[in-house]
Amino acid sequence: MNNQVLKKLRNKFFSLLVFGFSTIIFLGFAIVYLTLANRINIENRDKLDSWIEPDEKNNDTDFLTIEIDENGEIVEINSEFQMTDKQYEELVNLVLNQSLNSNEITLENRTWMYAIRENKSLIPFKRDQNPIDEVLTEDEVVIKSEKVQEIIVEPSGEIQDTIDEPSNGSINYSVSGFWFSTVENFYEYMLGLDVANHHNIIFLDITDSRNELSDLFITLLSAGILMFFAIIIISAYFSKRAIKPIAESVETQKQFIVDASHGLKTPLMIINSNYDVLLDNKEETIESQIKWMEYIKFGTERMTNLTNDLLALARFDQPNLKIKKNTFDINKVISDVISTLEAKSISKELSISKSMKTPFIINQDIEKITQVIFILLDNAIKYTNHKGWIEITTLKTKRHITFTIKNSGPGIAKEHIPKIFDRFYHSNASRNSESKSYGLGLAIAKAIIEKLDGKIWVTSVENEVTTFSFKVKI
Repeated sequence: MNNQVLKKLRNKFFSLLVFGFSTIIFLGFAIVYLTLANRINIENRDKLDSWIEPDEKNNDTDFLTIEIDENGEIVEINSEFQMTDKQYEELVNLVLNQSLNSNEITLENRTWMYAIRENKSLIPFKRDQNPIDEVLTEDEVVIKSEKVQEIIVEPSGEIQDTIDEPSNGSINYSVSGFWFSTVENFYEYMLGLDVANHHNIIFLDITDSRNELSDLFITLLSAGILMFFAIIIISAYFSKRAIKPIAESVETQKQFIVDASHGLKTPLMIINSNYDVLLDNKEETIESQIKWMEYIKFGTERMTNLTNDLLALARFDQPNLKIKKNTFDINKVISDVISTLEAKSISKELSISKSMKTPFIINQDIEKITQVIFILLDNAIKYTNHKGWIEITTLKTKRHITFTIKNSGPGIAKEHIPKIFDRFYHSNASRNSESKSYGLGLAIAKAIIEKLDGKIWVTSVENEVTTFSFKVKI
């Protein structure tokens, strides 16, 4: 995986983050806006539906009503708004030309919600016969008599009430609230009236609520734009951060191949060069050539160790690695490892002390625990100064056991500690060359402890002491 592939992967991840976050924010803002808009529309519709006759309502200045006839001509206007007749006509024309699916119109920066209601009323008409004869009978009223009577007729032409003796002592006739002092006037009016279908258009001024929605939309849009740029910055940061482990893994893999190749190259070169010496001296006896053969063996041993370490790391990287747990005394394992490496410690005149209580029984993979203790003790012996000291302690708690090994010596610089468990990492190249180490031991120890669900760490004071510790479950 080269840098170009990593760049494409980072760009895809960046695009995915921007799209995902932007979609979530857009949906959130849309839900807020649509919910508020729907609530305002419902309130306006309820207010419009609750409209009653102007003379009965409480002077609500948000309403105006226009009565129109069958031809769409304005018959009556009831309005508190300062508007011209032309504006009222334009309102009516907008309503009559409006789509059936809409009940809102806009005129001169003012928005109206409207409803149309049927209004039956008496209007002038021409016909020969007397309409009063179709409604009243002789038993109900005597035409052209001197009998004092009050007749109330509804717009439909039906008699609402009759009073034989009106309070004012005169003849009064009433139709839809219009009073007449003589029967002749009454007949004259009735001859010119008929029932017709008028309509009332009730307008509700919703300009303020629409302005509120417009302000909310602008606010949400502005916030969305700002958040979009913030998302771009955040996504760029997180996409770079998310791709960083992959880039580091790729770089580690490249370095691993380089270091492994270099590690194999050295023993192969030793073997090849000493083999050439043997070929050049075919006549010599084996005994006289034993030195070159020992060099070849040394090279093969180094190559074998490196190969085994690489295989071990590969095995520990497998997710399905089997852990064989059994019960054992970890302090006995430590003593056995010390005995195995006793010759090395004696050659450097080292002092090894143990602070352990016997026995410390745990249930773990004894083979892997032994390998980790061996790696840490071998590492301590390599880097302890001549005639230095090594101290080993174990601490058992209710659920865990902690192994600690300290050694005197040059220590580890602070800048090297975070990478000390990396594969093929050398904190001191010259000393590493002298110890013939490939820098895989601590990486193997960390891989084992992590497979055992444990933790391993290191602390160090330069030119004084280095401490390696690991903790695993009992």
